[in-house]
Amino acid sequence: MDYASLPLQFWEYAFTTAVVYLINRLPIASLNLEISYFVLFNKDPDFYYLKTFGCACFPFLRPYHPH
Repeated sequence: MDYASLPLQFWEYAFTTAVVYLINRLPIASLNLEISYFVLFNKDPDFYYLKTFGCACFPFLRPYHPH
């Protein structure tokens, strides 16, 4: 988030959103270790969208590439 120049006031919202997203895809003791996403939508959650965000990417460019 720092590399994207996101103002500090929005970091809390980004973190909270990520935490809630993960909590809704974890087993919950009050549901007898059922996943709340499964209880609501009657299908397994898709973990395809879990990605690291906020990190910079520095690609390796071979010495003969001008850019």
